[in-house]
Amino acid sequence: MAAQWKQAGREANAQKKRQLVSKLVREIMVAAKLGGPDPDLNSRLAAAVEKARKASVYRDTIERAVRKAPARRTIKSPSNWSRMKASRHTKSQSSSNA
Repeated sequence: MAAQWKQAGREANAQKKRQLVSKLVREIMVAAKLGGPDPDLNSRLAAAVEKARKASVYRDTIERAVRKAPARRTIKSPSNWSRMKASRHTKSQSSSNA
């Protein structure tokens, strides 16, 4: 009878660890996205990785989180920028021709 309570405690601890790892991985991804994937140049990423290592997050998990985070674009433009520009241009020409 005591074994089931022991198992319930293990499951609860595993759930808490999963939640902590998930939170740390999200923090790493945000830091890598904002400042780049190199912890030497990105202090926020270095702090997040250090925090994850202290929480015993696997190195493979940390590396996957850094690789998964896309790098920040240097030019922020919508994907339909050329269509927007073309429609604006044709609108101005049609109003001047009319």
